[in-house]
Amino acid sequence: MGQQLGDADVLKTILVVEDDRVARSALEDIFDLLGYRSLLAQDGEEALRLYTEHAGTIDLVLSDLRMPKMDGIELARRLTALDPQVKVVLSTGYASEDQRQALTGAKIDGWIQKPYSLEQLTALLDQLLGA
Repeated sequence: MGQQLGDADVLKTILVVEDDRVARSALEDIFDLLGYRSLLAQDGEEALRLYTEHAGTIDLVLSDLRMPKMDGIELARRLTALDPQVKVVLSTGYASEDQRQALTGAKIDGWIQKPYSLEQLTALLDQLLGA
């Protein structure tokens, strides 16, 4: 559904953390069409840096679960340590049993299974961001 913008409205910002360049770019285009601002990170380390640099302006983090350097679960833990109010959604095409069990120890606000439809993504955004 996206956002209707008025004079006093500010675009909500989504930090996209995705190691696949094509998927990252596609999500940027989708969020632009839906009326969201996006920041892009190729891994968890870059995401932490961007989250710190843009403190207080990021409304949601959408992260791939399986990435080099730092997986989405560890990223969620570190982001929560920086900001207990952070909203984190994890996305993956495959999660191992160990990763599923590790989710119980992390603050995750949502989960979306790849491949997902625009309707599924929009419903999740509306639910978490009240758009």
